Order: sequence, then structure tokens, then C-alpha cells
Amino acid sequence: PQTKFQLFSMARVTTVEVDDLRVFAVSDLHTDAPANMEWIDDDLPEAQFGDVLVVPGDIHDNQASLETTLRRIQGRGYEVCFLFGNHDVWVSEEERAAGMTSLDKIASIEEMCARIGVHTGVTRFVCTEDDDRAVWVVPLESWYHASWDTEADMPEQNDESFNERWLDFHRCVWPEELQSEDPEVQGMNLCRFFSERNAQRIASVQREDNDVVISMSHFVPRQDLLPEKRFMMEPSLAKVVGSDLLEEDVRALGADVHVLGHTHIPWDAILDGIRYVQWPLGYPRERHRTFVRKGKFSPLKLYDSSRTRRVTDVMTTKWGRYYKTNARNPEDVEAASWVAEYNERKSLVEESTCSCELAAEAATNTTTTRNTVC
Repeated sequence: PQTKFQLFSMARVTTVEVDDLRVFAVSDLHTDAPANMEWIDDDLPEAQFGDVLVVPGDIHDNQASLETTLRRIQGRGYEVCFLFGNHDVWVSEEERAAGMTSLDKIASIEEMCARIGVHTGVTRFVCTEDDDRAVWVVPLESWYHASWDTEADMPEQNDESFNERWLDFHRCVWPEELQSEDPEVQGMNLCRFFSERNAQRIASVQREDNDVVISMSHFVPRQDLLPEKRFMMEPSLAKVVGSDLLEEDVRALGADVHVLGHTHIPWDAILDGIRYVQWPLGYPRERHRTFVRKGKFSPLKLYDSSRTRRVTDVMTTKWGRYYKTNARNPEDVEAASWVAEYNERKSLVEESTCSCELAAEAATNTTTTRNTVC
């Protein structure tokens, strides 16, 4: 596709020198919720010199609001590394009328980030007080495709109905070369397109022995970072979250830590030698039931140059703890009790364009409900 999106060099590496270095992560800030913008202003801890915040997408579909959010994070003292999520590339009616595609919107976001000093490419943070050890932050672009989901579907699962309500299929606009009426074909087109671009970033990383590589994506690299469908209010969610090519890119890079987002399900686990972290702010109604630790939410610290073990320890999350002691059994398609209760209640009300509020109300016993449609 011939858009200005192609003008951005994926092989560009920015080097930032700091005396001390700490790296934090938080995803899915969704500052369309006023309480989330208040969290940034009031509760996001003030940064120390050398603090980096990795933000893998889903801040706001309005670019002016996205810029405001990023500037407010910078105002707390952080170096910010940002990668777009699906909400960030939604195209408004006005933008659509002007001929803008979602790729053009990504290019516009990157131009804005370059203007205000937010990192969107490969960034090498060098700690001068720690023998010039470096932490590489590497954004890996991606999308999702339905065939990534290889686990058994639930008996009541209706992917067609879900797709009609999933706003990406209505709010994202792609160049004709990438489009298809078949969501799987279009998803694979996008995953291949972004993975080909990632190859340039991967090749640009020239790590030394003591360096740490932290990659980030908005989407999910592997299915064992998502609960089994029997635990999910919207089992069709598994069709719109992940990419096999993304996992291949994470492995090709040789990441030590990979930060992801999108599902709003906190996770921190080491799988096949790589630590995978999702630490979402999400929507206010979600936070009380998604974290093991109660109290004020803060970004998760991943790296601290002042520690002997610079990469921090894995944090306990509800689903991380569950799968540490319970084997995955995707062939079990009997809905969990809270899901069965939700399905029964949903059948008693007229199906609406968005049943998210009902899902949220019914989900006090689960960690998997999120605004999956809106």
C-alpha cells in the first residue's frame, strides 16, 4: 500500500543515555474514561530521572486526546515508549471522508510522537552509572487473525454475531490491497504486512552480552496468555486478539521480556524462557476484579539498574497463579459457573448492540470480562 506510512524507517535506532534506569509497563490506558485521565494526573507516580514507561497501545481513538494523554505522562517525568493499539487507529467519519486509512492514522500518530518526544521506534537506553549496560525497547507491530485460536469453541459461541458487534470491523479502514470481506484473510494480510516491517526492527537490534531486550505489542503472541473459553464471557474474543507471526517475531528478536495489552487481563509469566507481561489500567469497573493485589494501581516495574537482579521478579496475577497450578484443558467446553449465569441472564433480555454493561454487572466472580464489543 502506497501511503505516507511507508516513509517511516523501521530500522531507526534512538539511543538515550541516563545515569540510572528503571523501566515500567502499563497498557490500555483508555483515557476516553475520564477516571483514567484523572489516574494519570493524580495517581501515576512521579518519575525519577531515568524512568521509562512502556505503553503498548489503546489510549484514545481521537488523536488530539491521545497527544494530551502522552503529554500528561511526560509531565510526570517519564520517557515514554508507545505503540499503537486497535482503538488508536479507528478512523472517524470525518477522517474517512478525507480519505484517511488506518495506516495513514498510524503515520500521523508517529509524526505527532516524534514532534513531542515520545519513542515509537527501537530505543536503546544506556545506563552510564551501570557500566553502560543497555535496555532495548522494541515495538513489534501486529494485528490479529482468527486461525490463531486453535482451541475448541463453546457450544453457544456465535462468532458471526460477535463480528457484527466488534467495532474494529467498522471503525478501521485499510488500503484496498489489505482488505477482504473474510475477516481471517484480512487479518492474515495485516499480520504479514506488520511482521514484514518488524523484520527491519529485529535486524537493527545489536545487543551486547549484558543487555536486556524488552519488546512490546498491543496484541497477544500466544494462546496460553488467554484464559480458556469456558472462563470467558465472550469466547469469540479469542478470534480477535492474537497472531502467530507475532510470536515468531518475539522469538526471532530474542526478547527477555515481552509486554502486551488488548485483552485487559493482567498476566505475568515465564513461558519457554521469555517473560510475558500484561499490566492494563483498563476501565475503572474492571480493576477491582482483575488483580490479586488490592489498593492503588501503579505501573509494573520490569527493570531497575540499582538492583543486583536488574530484571524484576514475576508478579502474581489471578490467571498466572491459576495456570501455575492447573493444566490447560481447552477441550473442556462446559462454561464456568459465572459464565453460565451470565449466559442465562443475557438470554432473558433483548440482545442489544452492546451488552457490555450486562457482562460487567454479571462478572463479579471472574477476571475475564471487559468491554469486548465497544
